[in-house]
Amino acid sequence: MTGHGLSDEEIKRQYALAGAFFDLPLEEKTRYLANTAAGDFRGYKAKATGELAGKDNDERYNIPKFTPEHERPHPQLIQDHLEEIRKFSLVSALRVYMR
Repeated sequence: MTGHGLSDEEIKRQYALAGAFFDLPLEEKTRYLANTAAGDFRGYKAKATGELAGKDNDERYNIPKFTPEHERPHPQLIQDHLEEIRKFSLVSALRVYMR
């Protein structure tokens, strides 16, 4: 993606923050589980195990919108950088939408 107005450093920083989140202990990440059974995908989703492991093998942390009605607790790592993450997310989404 080009023309988004973000520097290489800003992009690398977001990858570093994501890596730091996924390096957190599983016990910490699971404190922020998304309630996917209820259709709520905000928060952490662990990799599937057992029969689903081959089909659902991604791990993710979802912050879908930065609006009051979607607020929820986040790990300290996310809280410490939430404004930076928000800016990156909104700029990226806007540029993709505008294409």
